[in-house]
Amino acid sequence: MRSVVGQVSDCPSQISISGTVESELDPTVALEFSWRVLVFSSNPLYDGDRAREAESDNDPTTVYLVDRMVYIDQTDVYDITNASRFFTRPDSPNMIIKGNVLQESTIYKIRLVMDVGGGLVQGYTDVSLETAGLPPRSGTLLCVPLNATMDTRRVISAPDWVANLGPSNGRGHR
Repeated sequence: MRSVVGQVSDCPSQISISGTVESELDPTVALEFSWRVLVFSSNPLYDGDRAREAESDNDPTTVYLVDRMVYIDQTDVYDITNASRFFTRPDSPNMIIKGNVLQESTIYKIRLVMDVGGGLVQGYTDVSLETAGLPPRSGTLLCVPLNATMDTRRVISAPDWVANLGPSNGRGHR
């Protein structure tokens, strides 16, 4: 099986995932690349009552082995074929995810699937991404002292800012 390695880069407007085929290729063997988007979320098969029963049971043979969280394929939801959201080509192991496509505070696996020889052999590799929460908002940015020389030490604070992952303690020093 040929191996594919990748590199992720991002800028404010997009995320670029670049793959490289590292093996020598027979020019007569067809390669085709496709992509999947998996989201780390609640497992629909997980039963909290059964998990609590197994946990509270003193019998060591009583176990509940269903994971609470799993990666779920959401490729159809994200619609990779939509050119305003993604750029991919079946002859290239590269992907561009346009800005504002991924959800905040979410863990993703972006999966590159490689078909060799018209589907005779298939392999894949994953890139894991975790998106941040929304930017802080609703606060003020203070600089003390406001007017001073360039050599003066200043304290910058962001009181009362709100963010998805809790309040921001935006304190920094010059």
